[in-house]
Amino acid sequence: MDVNGPSPIRSSTPIQPTQQAGSIQETTQSDSVAPKDGVEISQAAKMMEELDQSSDLHQARLDRIKADIKAGVYETPEKLESALGNLLKEIESE
Repeated sequence: MDVNGPSPIRSSTPIQPTQQAGSIQETTQSDSVAPKDGVEISQAAKMMEELDQSSDLHQARLDRIKADIKAGVYETPEKLESALGNLLKEIESE
């Protein structure tokens, strides 16, 4: 086994001229803009919020109807006729 020593030295790479630190600092400060924090709410999150709010309204309406039914004031002839009409339309569509 022959050991010839370290590998041969290759030609050196020329060193590029350097810039002064002050000139780099000046361009960095003038070119950069400080980032601003921000929040974006997705469309899906907006829809979920609307559903949540509408469910509260829906629940309030259901509570009012339940109270009217208990009091006996909900079942008017007009409301029964409307409910029967809706039921018949649903049956016909099936």
